[in-house]
Amino acid sequence: MCWLLGLAGCDDAGTSGAGEGSGPPPTPWSGCAAPCVEDFDAGDPGFGRCVANFDPAQATAVAGGYGHEDAHLRASGPPGGREDVVSLGCGGSIVVDLGPAGAADGPGPDLIVFENPFSFDFPEAGQVYVSEDGCAWAAFSCDPVTLSGCAGVTPTLATPESDLDARQPEIAGGDAFD
Repeated sequence: MCWLLGLAGCDDAGTSGAGEGSGPPPTPWSGCAAPCVEDFDAGDPGFGRCVANFDPAQATAVAGGYGHEDAHLRASGPPGGREDVVSLGCGGSIVVDLGPAGAADGPGPDLIVFENPFSFDFPEAGQVYVSEDGCAWAAFSCDPVTLSGCAGVTPTLATPESDLDARQPEIAGGDAFD
């Protein structure tokens, strides 16, 4: 069972951040990410509960960073629509607490990351990491050239307007991970 999901944006060279290693990129990430202590819950089991750590790239933060003022609400719960996103910027990262139940390793995909590529022609690739304790991270493979295995490649189709089930990887869009 994992309880934290980390997503790291591209590195300073503009690639997806899919380097070697057993944890999130050393810059800007440091230390461990603790689970959320707020008495906040997205209210919908099976989705991210809250943002445990948000560290946008400096250039993105200085530019005003889209969605930064309410990153906690935008990154928690089911997908909210095309503009319900948070910009990480190259080198930025976010850790989403999946709650006490975490994600179970069952048959097929175990979690879907709804990133913000607006089309297949405009990917916003990032590497996904999971952790049980917020300190030891396991990385999903992410190829910075082909974007195979990366989050932010497949547009989100399950929006409030679509009436599609965001828990169904075959129709929801987003990028599924097993």
